[in-house]
Amino acid sequence: MLSEPLATDGRIDLLTENAIVLVSKLLGEAEKNRTRRDQSNRKRFARLLKDPAAISLTMSLTDEVMRMSSSKNAAKTFRR
Repeated sequence: MLSEPLATDGRIDLLTENAIVLVSKLLGEAEKNRTRRDQSNRKRFARLLKDPAAISLTMSLTDEVMRMSSSKNAAKTFRR
């Protein structure tokens, strides 16, 4: 048996719109402060996300490192 959907407060839509405007402003300000190094890192990361093999490696390595209880061992593994 399906239940009736819960009523929502229409004011939530106003919060969403305001949040989108605020995020747009913050991103614009952040863009102004981006250095050449930041831009270079952003391009390198974008290339990484386009390579399926790199994505697989990144996910595997991240999973392995996140499961370790020792931050020292995690750092060693991450540096490999």
